[in-house]
Amino acid sequence: MDSYEIIITPDAESDLIEIRDYIAYTLLVPEVALNYIRAIRSAIQKLTYMASSITPIKREPWHSRGVRKLAPNLYLLLER
Repeated sequence: MDSYEIIITPDAESDLIEIRDYIAYTLLVPEVALNYIRAIRSAIQKLTYMASSITPIKREPWHSRGVRKLAPNLYLLLER
């Protein structure tokens, strides 16, 4: 089975922090924020061994770069 290295860009990390903060501090449900971010990070880690089974993005320039998408909990995550 192929193994892939997953790289979380600074922008993606910032997005995760914004999502967490919005849920925890604006919606005032910190437990949900924690569980939500854990679910997203778990899905990201699954990409290390299942990326090839995920449909590639059809639009360029992402398709030719091998970028695939995964949308756990309605958030779009990109994997290359």
